[in-house]
Amino acid sequence: MVIKKSPQQIAKMARAGAILVDTLDAIERAIAPGVSTGQLDQLAERFIRERGATPTFKGYRGFPGSICASPNAMIVHGIPGPYRLKPGDIVSIDVGVTLGGWVADAARTFAVGEVGAATQNLLGATERALHAGVAQCVPGKRMGDLSNAIQSVAEGAGLYLDYSKNRITEETVKGRVKNILSKLGANDRTHAAMIGLKRGIIEL
Repeated sequence: MVIKKSPQQIAKMARAGAILVDTLDAIERAIAPGVSTGQLDQLAERFIRERGATPTFKGYRGFPGSICASPNAMIVHGIPGPYRLKPGDIVSIDVGVTLGGWVADAARTFAVGEVGAATQNLLGATERALHAGVAQCVPGKRMGDLSNAIQSVAEGAGLYLDYSKNRITEETVKGRVKNILSKLGANDRTHAAMIGLKRGIIEL
C-alpha cells in the first residue's frame, strides 16, 4: 500500500535527504588510497551529528557502523573497519540519516583512482539505469515500466540480470558466500565473513 505524503511531510523528508546527499559528497571527497572504511564511517557519523541528525544504521539490530561500506566484490551492507582502499578499488557506501523522525537512505559506488574499462562500464551503466528508472516515476506509469527501463539500459551495456535462479535455499546461500570468500583478498574475506557469521549464513 502506498501512503500519500503531505507537502509538509515531503519537506521534512527533503531536509533529511539534503543531509544525506551532503554526507555522501563529503565521503566522496575523502575517498583515496590508504583511507580505511572505518575512517569513512567516523567522518560520516561526525558529519551527520553536526547537522542535528542521527545515523540511522548505527545500533540497528546491533550494527556497529554509521555507514555500510562494501569494497569490490564484498557482499552488500559491509561493516566498516580496518580495510584500506587501494588504487583501482570500487567501494559502495550506504548511508541512512534520521531527522525529526524521517529517514533518508541511499547508496553510491565510488571508484578509487583509475579503474579498468569493465568497471567503468559497470559504473556508467548502472548510473544510467538509475536515471532511466527515475524518469519513469511519473503519474500513469507502472512498476513494470520502471523495471523495463532499468533492464533495457543494463542489457544495452552488456550487463544481464538473471532471474532464472530466484529459488534460493539456505544451502545455496552458504555455497554462494563461500565461493565469494574464496575469491577475495584477506582483508575482504575478514569483512565478508563478519557479515556472514552475523547472519548465520556461514560457519568458519
